Amino acid sequence: MDLNFNHLYYFMNIVSEGSITKASKKLRISQPALSHQLKQLEDSLGKKLFDRKGKRLKLNKNGETVMEYARSIFRSAQEMKSALSGDNNYAITLKVGVSTSLQSEFLYDFLSPLIKKKYFLVQVYSMSHEELVSSLTKGEMDFLLSDRPYTGRSLKIFNHNIIQDEVVIIGNKRFSKLKKNFPHSLNGMPFLSYTKENPTRGNLELFFDHHNISPQVIAEIDEVGLIIKSVEKGQALACVPEACWRKRKLQDIIKLGKLENVQSEIYAITSLSSKRNKILMEMIDRY
Repeated sequence: MDLNFNHLYYFMNIVSEGSITKASKKLRISQPALSHQLKQLEDSLGKKLFDRKGKRLKLNKNGETVMEYARSIFRSAQEMKSALSGDNNYAITLKVGVSTSLQSEFLYDFLSPLIKKKYFLVQVYSMSHEELVSSLTKGEMDFLLSDRPYTGRSLKIFNHNIIQDEVVIIGNKRFSKLKKNFPHSLNGMPFLSYTKENPTRGNLELFFDHHNISPQVIAEIDEVGLIIKSVEKGQALACVPEACWRKRKLQDIIKLGKLENVQSEIYAITSLSSKRNKILMEMIDRY
């Protein structure tokens, strides 16, 4: 089978634009010519890449597989050109998707050794967990960093537990009296919770129910930096991973207590098809 890279290029544009009509306008070629290019690719592979429903094209399983490899092929070609150019361009681009709820201290500690490496360009994209998983399955990310594991059905996606940390309740030092009779002292106190999508939210509510306490939730926030700032200003109490509180070393914030048998976890999520898994494994071993 002879594979024509022009055919792959046209195929990728059809997928990204969503239709032959839009892709033909972008590529400035006629629709019949582009349709012919697609047919030649399908004939050379011996597989249909789209399911046709009237005038609509929907990428099927074969098409998803080809798209995954096509992205990798063209990306590798670009990296090869950079490596040979001699103009100090980056030879390896690493695309990392991170959950919006991850603390910046962890991200810096985990990624900084790679960022400092010569010939590496680390691109970090922040988004929700669902968006992260979608981008990984499409081959748009090399790996993900998230506060929750992948729970889908794909056998090509794997979880790697990087961190397990205790979860603590923190507050401005003016709340120091709440250490006495903790956790019942939290009852009725202003509290910053997490959104329903955050795995810590469920554990926190179970903790409150178990001790029959009801803090006054004044906001639901996933961004740890904003939580810490609000706590520092004395606006409310909150729960965060202990390492997050400890590393910031803020004089105005104190630890009131911890959530028994509750741990904050961070996962690296990888795809079997990723060409960067070896790099990630080295990062995890080093961390």
